[in-house]
Amino acid sequence: MLIGTALALISLIPLTIQLQLESSRYQVMQLDRTNVTFCELERCGVLVDFQDLEPIGPAKVTEGEFGTEVVVDVINHSRLEGRREVWALLRTPEGKIVEGMKIWLELKNAGRNQLVFFFTGSKSEFEAGVLSLGF
Repeated sequence: MLIGTALALISLIPLTIQLQLESSRYQVMQLDRTNVTFCELERCGVLVDFQDLEPIGPAKVTEGEFGTEVVVDVINHSRLEGRREVWALLRTPEGKIVEGMKIWLELKNAGRNQLVFFFTGSKSEFEAGVLSLGF
């Protein structure tokens, strides 16, 4: 009986370890609006400072009747779940701001996630610019 009780108590150790690992997945770091770091989409790579999110370029661009839909794939290496605000900034090659956008990234626990946003200009105007993401 004493051995059974001891084994039952010892079996709780893996449960506590698993619960600690699971709880860390749900802590999505939010955007600090006073300290936004921008990176060009093509040069971002794995963002270690931002919980191992990795934006994958080039963006998929679809022109519609009222503007252009832009989709950027994001790999969630840390298996986070939740929402995170991301800023997008489109500049001309000379550095002039064309348009800025605020996007909500819905993080699922594994695999690719997508940043989807709407640009008011044409597809050719978007493709001529340089897209930067702010984390």
